[in-house]
Amino acid sequence: MHASLITQTDCAILISHTGLTHETIEIAKIIKEHGAKLIVITSYPLSTMAKMADIVFVSSAEETSYRSESMTSRISHLAIIDSLFVITMFHNEKASSESLKRIRSVIYPTKDMDDLE
Repeated sequence: MHASLITQTDCAILISHTGLTHETIEIAKIIKEHGAKLIVITSYPLSTMAKMADIVFVSSAEETSYRSESMTSRISHLAIIDSLFVITMFHNEKASSESLKRIRSVIYPTKDMDDLE
């Protein structure tokens, strides 16, 4: 488990809609025991996991007759992750640009570009 390898210089991001999942709480405990920073993304800021976090990002999701609460929460969690990614990329644009080039050079050959024509 990667949480057991975490150090005081690391930061982990855990995502849980309710913040009450036993497995995720156990991972949070391991992270905190190793002295790493913990960022939690959840819809419940007073949850057990949120209380363990150094930083909490709260998303909001409502269940509708068209979409379940869990699906809506995943979309809002993804939006937070995407925002954090973009902010991080802007923090060091040169290194980020190089990383993206390397990633794209690996992904591009896996695409069937003929289907786009």
